Amino acid sequence: MKANHQQCVDRSFDPKHPPIRNVSNFHLGPRDDSLVSLLDQLVEHTTGDKVTLGKILDVVAHRSFGPLLLVIGLIAVGPTAAIPFLSYIAASIVIVLSAQMLIGKKYPWIPQGLAQFEFSRATLEKSVKIMRPYADRIDDFVGARLTLFTTEPARRLIAGVCTLLALCIFPLDMLPFTSGIPALAIAVFGLGLTMRDGLVITIGLALSASAAWLVIWMGRNLLLPFL
Repeated sequence: MKANHQQCVDRSFDPKHPPIRNVSNFHLGPRDDSLVSLLDQLVEHTTGDKVTLGKILDVVAHRSFGPLLLVIGLIAVGPTAAIPFLSYIAASIVIVLSAQMLIGKKYPWIPQGLAQFEFSRATLEKSVKIMRPYADRIDDFVGARLTLFTTEPARRLIAGVCTLLALCIFPLDMLPFTSGIPALAIAVFGLGLTMRDGLVITIGLALSASAAWLVIWMGRNLLLPFL
């Protein structure tokens, strides 16, 4: 028991795995990888009437890029997406994170200017309350499988796709509800990377194809007539 406890302590506070930088102070939480636990931690490990994106992302900073993409994708597709400009901020963060994945960085970094974007804690709590029942069902579905799709070469491909998805959010945000599709795809990719679930990754690819089709349709039917 002592050996197991020592291993847990060493892993949790390993100096070789620092938290995300240039964000707020990192608060270590339970290392449970379930989606429900992650959502609960977003509320439990943040304080104040206002919360910043930096504080929210700090909660999962020790888990690297997958959970960060998952959380920022959920923020961009959930009730918080109604906050003005939040979808653009979320898309910008995804681009920054994806670029770091593409060049092989081990530890994520987010610019302070993006991390300081804030909204009410009540909005966060409402969003978590709405998403929690769905997260509970998703936890019963996901698990480590088809892990080839979560290895390093695949992760870089996913990073490239996430960059394109984030860029899709900007034009699609002009159409009601459509920007949620690329945001959902980003969240699904983050979930697949976090759980090492290749099947979830393939679902993300299908959603990415839908987002690409929407952008093409928008360009042909809404933009070309004015050119």
